[in-house]
Amino acid sequence: MNDKDREFDLAIKRDYKVTEDNQLAQQRYISRRSKGKAPTLSEEKAFAYIVSRIKPTDTELKPIEFDIKEFCDICGFTAKQYYSHVKDTLSRLMARQVWIQTDDGKEDGYPYLIHVGLDDGKGKGTVDIHPNLAPFLLQLKGNYYQFTFHNILAMKSAYGIRLYKLLKSLYYKNTEIEFDLETLKGHLDCIGKHKEYYNFKRKVLIPALHDINTYSDLKVEMEPRKTGKFITSLIFHIVDLTREGMPEDIAAANERYRNVEREINPDQMTFEKIFAGIGDYP
Repeated sequence: MNDKDREFDLAIKRDYKVTEDNQLAQQRYISRRSKGKAPTLSEEKAFAYIVSRIKPTDTELKPIEFDIKEFCDICGFTAKQYYSHVKDTLSRLMARQVWIQTDDGKEDGYPYLIHVGLDDGKGKGTVDIHPNLAPFLLQLKGNYYQFTFHNILAMKSAYGIRLYKLLKSLYYKNTEIEFDLETLKGHLDCIGKHKEYYNFKRKVLIPALHDINTYSDLKVEMEPRKTGKFITSLIFHIVDLTREGMPEDIAAANERYRNVEREINPDQMTFEKIFAGIGDYP
């Protein structure tokens, strides 16, 4: 495969769909222990990559096989030591827990991954998602959200990815979503952090909204609400640029895609060279 074909193949795989049950995006993180905390930026992207490899026709979770260098190139990981970077990231996903609320109001915790196999000599890897997550990833008929993988790849803040997925999972109900501050902090893994609203806004919300508005298919504006002198809730006004009836301008869509490519693909072939002669994309 020549360079142009390889870069086109990577671009296509960055355009795979990530489909999950809404519960996975709407988790609340209330523990300060590592297992009770949300995934890091690298872990968020890695798990999204893994989920994007699940086929819509799959009826059971199968081992996901991948090329280690391709994994890093698709996700925009620039570490010189591909093997150690992937090993560290996937090891943390085996230790990290996802919490699922049961019908009786209880919560069950499962690791994202139950097995990681890496072969440095061949440059290949295999991962197994915890089987109890199958109902939240396979054959979803309702109560799920979906996004194209490249929407999160250039994000520099894990808060941006968490907020993006949270808003995506709730957007189908309405275009204005209100959270009280403590509930939102729980969703973003900020319980006990940034107690003053100014710090929460500066360190979490502004970077997250910058990522979403620059790289994703959502345009989001935030409106604070006060109770007395204090800000106690936030309203997010959302426009989904890909939603039926609200088509995004082709030039704007192409520029948004270029923004992602510039961030995750700075040393590889340019967007124009990859898609030369193929037409506008996406």
